[in-house]
Amino acid sequence: QIGEENYIIVAFGKILNIYCDLRRIYMTYSDAIIKRLSDLCADRGITINRLATLSGITQSTINSMMNGETKNPKLKTLRKIAMGLNMTVSELLDFPEMNEMEFEDE
Repeated sequence: QIGEENYIIVAFGKILNIYCDLRRIYMTYSDAIIKRLSDLCADRGITINRLATLSGITQSTINSMMNGETKNPKLKTLRKIAMGLNMTVSELLDFPEMNEMEFEDE
């Protein structure tokens, strides 16, 4: 039998999953890029600042992308980021949020 406290935790987890699913449905292209870069940095144990250095792009460029000011990053910038992560642009852009969604206009 689940105690009341555990029930609340399980219920909250389900609500959080629903919220995340809804957020994915309404994600913008910019949101998807931010999530992808955040996930890749976390997986590699590097900061966004380190990503900028590895990619040879300015801190202001990466910050503009990560705070949503840059809605549609240039391919040239994405290529530099991919190279900084030892990936191809195709690998950088091959993730579920990018492949399974239709994006809202920004």
